[in-house]
Amino acid sequence: MKSGSMHVLGINAYHAGASACILRDGVLICAVEEERFNRQKYWAGVPVESIRYCLADAGISAADLDHVAISRDPRANLLRKALWAARRNPHVGFLADRLINHRKVQRFDETFAAMLGVSRSDIRADFHNVEHHRAHMASTFLVSQFDQAAILSVDGMGDFVSTMWGTGNGTHLEVNDAVHFPHTDHLGTIAIALTGPPDPPPIFMGSATTTAPVAGSRSRLVRFSSPGTFARPAIW
Repeated sequence: MKSGSMHVLGINAYHAGASACILRDGVLICAVEEERFNRQKYWAGVPVESIRYCLADAGISAADLDHVAISRDPRANLLRKALWAARRNPHVGFLADRLINHRKVQRFDETFAAMLGVSRSDIRADFHNVEHHRAHMASTFLVSQFDQAAILSVDGMGDFVSTMWGTGNGTHLEVNDAVHFPHTDHLGTIAIALTGPPDPPPIFMGSATTTAPVAGSRSRLVRFSSPGTFARPAIW
């Protein structure tokens, strides 16, 4: 291992497909999903075995990490969340569940240290909560071979956002716009409707490279509007 290297550990926790990856000086060293260890599809806890595997593969310990990023930020779009809750008056059980989840994510550094069996004071890394779709955008651009790119992130829902797009330039990401919850006319909803249960979008994504596109079909599924947004046609 090169002396003075910067190590960044990325973690998807408390969300389907819990996983971890590690980068050294901006180069991806290892990435793995927790289901490879616990044999539970789309597991959504803390990927502690994935974290251990990534550290071992990189030949470092938790104390050698410079940054740890988790792909959730409970503070993102907080005003939108509060306004939605005020209008909908959700069940107290739902609110309690969200608050517990919020607390877990916000205090992830303590959980991280405890699960690895080390003292929090032994970990010098800075911990970062990264908004869900910004994490998607960063993970696809910053480790790519491109210096500049247009970036689109589409998902079912994450941190109150279903779709986000922007540009990448060098090591900088700029978000141009996003589609926020509860706007149901988003591509994530269409993908879920097309592929059907149970939780099949990852399978759909994986098989997409082996199928042939149907010319012109997107115009029947998505109606594009200005500026840069879209909506489902009435048939949906």
